[in-house]
Amino acid sequence: GDVHLHPSTISFKSKHLDSRYCCYHEIVKTSKIYVRDCTTVSPFALLLFGGSLKVHHSRNVVTVDEWLKFRIGAKPATLVKHLRAQMETLLLQKIVNPQEDIFGSTEGQALITAVSTLLENEKSQPKLPDGAEIVRPWIGGRHQDPSSSNSGGRNNNRNNNNNRGDGRGDGRGS
Repeated sequence: GDVHLHPSTISFKSKHLDSRYCCYHEIVKTSKIYVRDCTTVSPFALLLFGGSLKVHHSRNVVTVDEWLKFRIGAKPATLVKHLRAQMETLLLQKIVNPQEDIFGSTEGQALITAVSTLLENEKSQPKLPDGAEIVRPWIGGRHQDPSSSNSGGRNNNRNNNNNRGDGRGDGRGS
């Protein structure tokens, strides 16, 4: 079913959200199913910080938790996977040795710079030919065009982001 932004959510009155993906604190059902305390999440943020990542090189597809699929070239997918592995390694080092200043190290600073640059440049990335993007939602054998999704008036109807009704969405749009 449809999922809507709750009227108390800051983004409720927005006419356009900067991503088709979001995370939220709570899902409630009253007269409709609502998400509260919702914020948008970029595709690269999902790839870097989301669930289990699997790269399908032959299909140029990356899946997050084996259900959210993105079309991405083999080389950028490998780089994203490498960045994630490096972040997980540094995080594990910090957990094992909390007093260690891993982010003050050359490796830690380089990693933070790389991830920050990637996320900052994602919004300003030049459009590729044919309206292509480096990372795109993927459905079976076709690309999902985010501009073709139903905005639901004031964009408080998020059925193009989440058809399951459980807040996880399925990456397939409406």
